[in-house]
Amino acid sequence: MIESTNVIGPDVSAETDEEQISKATSFVVVNKSNDKKYSIKKQLGKGGYGTVFLCTDSKNRIRALKTETDPALTQEIQIFKEANKRKYVHIVNMYDYGSCSEFINPFFTMTCLGRNLADIKKRLPSKTFSKSTTLRTLMQTLSAINELHSLGYVSRDVKPSNFCLGRPLVAPKSIYIIDFGVARDFRSDNESTIIKNYCVTSFKGTVRYCPLANHQFKLQCRRDDIESWFYMGYEFFEGKLPWNRIPRRARHRVKDIKTILRTPTPKMFAQAPKFMYNLLLDIDKIKFLEKPNYEYIQGLLKTTFTDSGYNYQEQYDWELQANTSLIEDNNDEDLTTECTSRRKRKKSK
Repeated sequence: MIESTNVIGPDVSAETDEEQISKATSFVVVNKSNDKKYSIKKQLGKGGYGTVFLCTDSKNRIRALKTETDPALTQEIQIFKEANKRKYVHIVNMYDYGSCSEFINPFFTMTCLGRNLADIKKRLPSKTFSKSTTLRTLMQTLSAINELHSLGYVSRDVKPSNFCLGRPLVAPKSIYIIDFGVARDFRSDNESTIIKNYCVTSFKGTVRYCPLANHQFKLQCRRDDIESWFYMGYEFFEGKLPWNRIPRRARHRVKDIKTILRTPTPKMFAQAPKFMYNLLLDIDKIKFLEKPNYEYIQGLLKTTFTDSGYNYQEQYDWELQANTSLIEDNNDEDLTTECTSRRKRKKSK
């Protein structure tokens, strides 16, 4: 889990970015398995499971490089390999993986993305998303979770900061799921796993968005990712979660309010669409081995979107603010390969 809003930088000019990179203290790592070289420019984020760096390859193409403890990184690499084979649209490309003398742990390189949803939300004037943006964002994030589930893994850490935008000049409307450091392979789950589900296991994920099963120290399944996604959606609609101000260490209090959310007062669903309350109850009914009905949930989102008179071509909130200091951060500037290539193509025309 990489806890940093800087894993995904803002949109800036090519000149400014090159200046930033030239000023950065860099070093070169060499993949022992294929001798590919990467020049590390700066650290983008660091968490309990690993570190992410901004780097360039031998052709000066900018990537994100992540080094992480085994077996967490080994599992992430496997997820990326399988997703890339299926050409999934909400899981980024992985370009290389291996080990080097400079890092104790192995690494892999991947597409460098834009800011995460949590960071974008904080930078908007209203500190929340519009209903149009929220509905489309939930559609994309649900599709991303579906892609991960189809590979046989549950995230166990679904939250806004684990969904990133595509780069502003490349795919500003696209959202990608990231960070599979605590993901669980559920492909071997069976009836005996259901029994183990009631055995005590370690706490995984983030208190604010984790499912009730996590509070109860149970194994997590696909249902639990959808429950975490629901809390994320609730926060987008309502502006905040009812337990926002409760300290992370008081997990029992957060659990109690999540339980109360199942029998809420009208004020608790003041801004969210009517289907949201019933949806939470439907999610609770999903059994441990059962596949969630993603299409049904997508249908609720799309119907609400259409009935509200919205258009899929509308700009997202972050696109409307893209040219302001709310999105740009001149103290943290990076540039993706795709942006560089696009600018070069424009100059050559």
